[in-house]
Amino acid sequence: MSDFTAIIEKLEGSEAGSGWLDAHVFCELFAGDRSYVEQSPFNGVWCVYEVSRVTGRASLFEWPPRLNRHRNPTTSLDAALALVEERLPGCLWQIEGNVAEIYEPPFEYWASISEHGKIRGYSGLGAAHSPALALIIALCRALQSQEEKKDG
Repeated sequence: MSDFTAIIEKLEGSEAGSGWLDAHVFCELFAGDRSYVEQSPFNGVWCVYEVSRVTGRASLFEWPPRLNRHRNPTTSLDAALALVEERLPGCLWQIEGNVAEIYEPPFEYWASISEHGKIRGYSGLGAAHSPALALIIALCRALQSQEEKKDG
């Protein structure tokens, strides 16, 4: 079972999306448990590395092919939506703006994700200063909810 607590805390503690956050999201959602995020010494890009169980050597993580053009889900709404569709195909999602007076501290965007056609299916909520970041938080919470429902 994946524990999404750490990535949710990173996302909620951020004012804005970034390459560092994007790499951590992909590391949590796609790479194995022996993976980590590190900045490339060559070009400064944040990368996900996986450690081989056989050799013990780290190699660059291969992105899911359908998401190759969407590597910035915490800053791009298109990339965030592609990631949602990749991990929870057919889910219902919603984003609302101008919700600053509802949350403390105030956030500009709110997002929700839920399982289509099921009253007690998985669900997740997210609030942030950008719609992409709010949607990624909601995705991580929905995935955590899905894992809890499988185990429970």
